[in-house]
Amino acid sequence: MDVVSGIDLAEVVAKLECHGRTAIIEAGSPDMSAVPAQWAAIARSGDAEERRLFALSRWNRDFLDLIPGYAAALRTKLVDVRVCALSGEGLILLYFFDESDPTYSMTIGWDPASFGAKEPIFWETIPAPARTFLREAHAGYTLSGDWEACGMIAPHIMTTLAGAWENPDGIPGWYDTWWPDREPIDSRRLLYVTHSTPDYALSTSPDLPPGQALTYYDGEINVVDFAQELDKIMLTGIRPAVIDAG
Repeated sequence: MDVVSGIDLAEVVAKLECHGRTAIIEAGSPDMSAVPAQWAAIARSGDAEERRLFALSRWNRDFLDLIPGYAAALRTKLVDVRVCALSGEGLILLYFFDESDPTYSMTIGWDPASFGAKEPIFWETIPAPARTFLREAHAGYTLSGDWEACGMIAPHIMTTLAGAWENPDGIPGWYDTWWPDREPIDSRRLLYVTHSTPDYALSTSPDLPPGQALTYYDGEINVVDFAQELDKIMLTGIRPAVIDAG
């Protein structure tokens, strides 16, 4: 148990080891030499508040302005950040949020060096502050469960909504879905960014005005403001009742 932040690190490692060998890296760890310079201070620090501040210093201000609700949660509910080595994924940051009931939620931030050699398809449809975050702060930031929820998927695995749903030639019955007052958008022209639950997806598209996005939930399509919806979806990782699908 980390007596400073109250996080049971042995339990954290046990949760992540289903993905492969897992180790928390701190001062004196054999993997310390592999920690990138921008995370070294986090790994070396013995103080949870100091680690939290070091980690947040990497987040670009214009992205935080895009997600004000989640930015507030980072200030008030984030209790610790740890550097972790995860087999097959390299180094990641683990963000721990105080939920009080039951204990904490855990979010993963990937090393920006893992961005990949190429930009995802329709990359420019993601607002610029979010693209900066994915390039410079974390090349992917999601809940620790399925690595897609409540944040933004790692760019190196971003694909179209059709591809993500394993229908690369187009989602069957897509045009039978309820659409708002606009022309339907081909599921192959939607960049899948994240979800709050597997059936509530957020995507961007070159066929939408800048700053807008599309949500799919239970057979219903809505065009939404990307920033507002991303803020809501990210908050579901801390407060699961935030999304209102109605």
